[in-house]
Amino acid sequence: MVGDGGYIEAMNAAPAAVRGQAGFGQPLPAAILAAARGGDRQAQGEIYRLYADAVYTLALRTTGCAEQAQDVAHDAFINGLRGLKGYRGEAPFGLWLRQIVARVAVAHVRKQRPELGAAALEEHAPALQEDPSAGCDLNRQLARLPAQTRTVLWLHLAEGYGHEEIAEMFGKSVSFSKSQVARSLGRLRQWMS
Repeated sequence: MVGDGGYIEAMNAAPAAVRGQAGFGQPLPAAILAAARGGDRQAQGEIYRLYADAVYTLALRTTGCAEQAQDVAHDAFINGLRGLKGYRGEAPFGLWLRQIVARVAVAHVRKQRPELGAAALEEHAPALQEDPSAGCDLNRQLARLPAQTRTVLWLHLAEGYGHEEIAEMFGKSVSFSKSQVARSLGRLRQWMS
């Protein structure tokens, strides 16, 4: 079983230039996958280096908070490395890993108390109103959305998940996903106009 040590070592050792080239579409050489499945820490570190930026970006976009995104990325890599033997190769490795990240992010968002989203909105609203350029900054506007709403929106529009998949991840109905997307798009349009 993979421990935290290999992942953390790789995270600390990975140069930014290497991580900057990563994405979920990055191919994973079969030799690295085989070695990582066998517990080779260097191979596990290479998987981290290939996918670190993509994992963190998805985690950040869904949680809206750098600290939470780090937690999600950490948990997703641990889950992914522990579950390597379950990867059957039916889809590209990056897509398999992306699914793990999305599920970990959703689980993280579901654990949050609803009032945390409202508190974060109130905390950021005054600064956003004072900054005239804030209306053009989509990232800031996304951060204003409650965590669950932002996660649904990002998974649907940016990551391409269907309403059925999102509903399953959240344990809710399809109409839940559709209404979250519609409401959040309405809010974004209002805030950015």
